[in-house]
Amino acid sequence: MENQINMTKEQRAALMDRIDVLNRVKALMLLPGLCMITMKQAAAYFEVSVECIRKCLARHGEELKANGAVTLIPSEVRERLRGQDVQLAGQMVCINDEHYFELPNRGCRFFTPRAMLNLAMLLSESRVAQEVRNQLLNIVEMTSAADRVMPIENEQEMLADIGRAYATGDLTAFAAASSKYSGYLNRNLAAATAQINTLSTEKAALSEVNAMLSEGAMVWEPRQTLNALIRAIAASAFDHKYSAAWDRFYRELKYRTGILIAQRRGVRGGKPPLDAIREDEWPKLLKVAASLCYDYCVDVVYATNEETVRAYNLDTIETEFGVRKNRGTVVVRPASNASAAAAV
Repeated sequence: MENQINMTKEQRAALMDRIDVLNRVKALMLLPGLCMITMKQAAAYFEVSVECIRKCLARHGEELKANGAVTLIPSEVRERLRGQDVQLAGQMVCINDEHYFELPNRGCRFFTPRAMLNLAMLLSESRVAQEVRNQLLNIVEMTSAADRVMPIENEQEMLADIGRAYATGDLTAFAAASSKYSGYLNRNLAAATAQINTLSTEKAALSEVNAMLSEGAMVWEPRQTLNALIRAIAASAFDHKYSAAWDRFYRELKYRTGILIAQRRGVRGGKPPLDAIREDEWPKLLKVAASLCYDYCVDVVYATNEETVRAYNLDTIETEFGVRKNRGTVVVRPASNASAAAAV
C-alpha cells in the first residue's frame, strides 16, 4: 500500500483512548448489549479478509487481548445479553430484530471499540485502517522526522551554502543548495498555513462556547437533548439513518412507558411528534433515550455535555440486574437497595 504509515508500540499505547476516530472514518456498528463486534464484522469494517484479522491476532495477540479482544462461548454471550430481545436459530443469533451474527459452539472472537482501534493501528493491508492511522497522527501532529520543519537557525547556513556554490561557479552544488533552501521555505509555509487553520477552528469553537456561557445554555433543553441522543444512536448503530433510530426509540418508549405518540390527535393531523409531548413526560423520554444509548454503547456525555447529563440524571440506568452506568461499567446491586444506588 502506498504512503503506508506504521506506528510504534509507544504511539499505539499513547493513542489508545481515541476510539472516537473510528466513527470519523467509518460508522462502527456495535452489537447492542455486548458493545462489541465479531471477527467477521471487524473484517467487513476494515474491508479485509477474516484471515487477515486472524494473522494480526497471531502476531499481536497479547496486545489485542489487553485492549479487549476476547473469545466468548454461547453461554457467556447469553449471560451478557440478559435483558435484550435475543432470538436463536441454530448458530445464528439475532438481537432486537436487527443485529445478526454467527455463534459457533466453540465460541466466537469479539472486539471492543478499543480493540478495533488497536487493530486499525496494526493492519497494513486495510485502506480503512490506514485512514484511521492518518487521523490519529494528524491529531497529535506526529509526522516522521523527514517531514518535520527544519530549525530556523539552520537558515543562515543554507544561505551560506548557496553563496559559496555561486562564488566557486559550481552549478551542481548551487542547484542542490538552492533546492534545499526552497524545500525549507515550502515546509515552513505549509506548517504556518496548518497552524493558522487550527487557530481559526479553535477560535470558532471558543466563540461558540462563549455564546453558550453568556446565554446560560450549558444545560440543554429537553428537546435539544433528546435530538442529540437520537442522532448519536443513529450514528453509532444505524449507519446515520435517523428515521430508523427514531422508530427504534418510539418502539422502546411504548414498551417502557406506554406512551404512544403516533396515536395522539395532533400527530395524526400532521403535527411534529415531539410537539405532542407534555411537560411532565420529558423526563421519561430522556430516560428511555439514555437507556438506548447504553444498549448501543453511546456515551451520553459525549453526545451532550456533563451539565446536561447531570441535570436530567442520565448517567445511570436502573435495571433488574443493577445500576448500569452510561459510560461503560456495570455495578450489580440488589434492586431494592436504594442507598447503594445513591452511592454508585
